[in-house]
Amino acid sequence: MEGAIHLERVLKPSAQLVFRTTNIGHYACENASRPLRSRKEAWEQLTSHGRDIWGWQVAKGSEGHVRHADMFKDKYHWRGPPLFEHEWAAAAHATGTLGQRFAFLNVSFMDARADGHVASSMRYSPTTGEFSGPTKTGFPIDCLHYCYPGPTDFWALALYNLLLNNERYAGAATK
Repeated sequence: MEGAIHLERVLKPSAQLVFRTTNIGHYACENASRPLRSRKEAWEQLTSHGRDIWGWQVAKGSEGHVRHADMFKDKYHWRGPPLFEHEWAAAAHATGTLGQRFAFLNVSFMDARADGHVASSMRYSPTTGEFSGPTKTGFPIDCLHYCYPGPTDFWALALYNLLLNNERYAGAATK
């Protein structure tokens, strides 16, 4: 809530705030050769079978402490940011005017794109033409970020579509 109040105070009164949602990562993305069939399939890969893939709960240890490793049900907490989007929207709407200028750019369609991640490309050496070398093999495989050009180019198209087709932004540039 404090962050939303601070944003409201420092942003120009005519400024629009578009919050892009966060995509999830994909385990073993270096083996992906195609998009997954659905967002549900992507989220199922992050959790144990039979668990609620869309929800979360605070897992308490034996001493009553929160066990963060279990909270989001996945190793890297990739599910965390998307699960709190409604809280961010509520914080913006609880301020005086920020709620009327706040919009989500939902990029959850990217959840199915297990292909296209940076993966092991950071390990490639253009000097040797190989995926090795002591300075390169130290990089972990990156299954959260995407290569350019690639799937993230659709974020720009989604933003353009939001700005072009939403009446709310029709006069924002002239104010």
